[in-house]
Amino acid sequence: MPPTPLDRTPIDPAHRRSGIPLIAEPVLPWLAGAFALAVLQLGLTLTGRLVTVLDQALLLIPICALLAAGGLVASRSSRRLDAINVKERARPATDELAGSDLSVTPAPYVTGMARWTGAVLDLIQNAIATEEPDEAGRARLVTAAADTGALHAYLSAQDPEDLGINDAATIHALCTLWEVDAAQVEQLAARADRDWYRRWCARVVPDRALRHGTTSRPAMVLPYRD
Repeated sequence: MPPTPLDRTPIDPAHRRSGIPLIAEPVLPWLAGAFALAVLQLGLTLTGRLVTVLDQALLLIPICALLAAGGLVASRSSRRLDAINVKERARPATDELAGSDLSVTPAPYVTGMARWTGAVLDLIQNAIATEEPDEAGRARLVTAAADTGALHAYLSAQDPEDLGINDAATIHALCTLWEVDAAQVEQLAARADRDWYRRWCARVVPDRALRHGTTSRPAMVLPYRD
């Protein structure tokens, strides 16, 4: 698979604000030691205390050793961070680990939405039957009743236990689009007959709670490293 722009996005697990901070090995002590020895050698040279080549070599060798050790530490830390980046990119996303409403079977979702659309259809039809002075609101309720009735008939005609993944995805998409406008339609219908709406709300409490097939949210799964 060719790399995507997201694959080229830099990841820095060692950042202190990262959710999985990784503290790299410090290089500063090695560089500080080499710098201190270099300053010492320079000061001794200027004062004339380093006369022979042997004296200069005794300080030059530790300086080179500290610089080499710092380079090795930096290289090892860089390789380790690159390995962590590769591992983090291969880690599944949180929503994949947590799952969704359709992760096991679409049957509870389809059954719940069929009952819920039927309940909302009763609310809309009752609102249309009342005296609604707002013609624009009545027209919107009529359109919503047609859409809700068609979706309810479609869901009721399905066999939830015999749905393929494509059919389940189609049903989920249709219900999601319908729910975008359902809340506003419900409020519009509530203004037509508030007493009937309050009784309707009390009657459809289980249908509303189970419209997605579950009453609890998926548990949050934190993608910790091994």
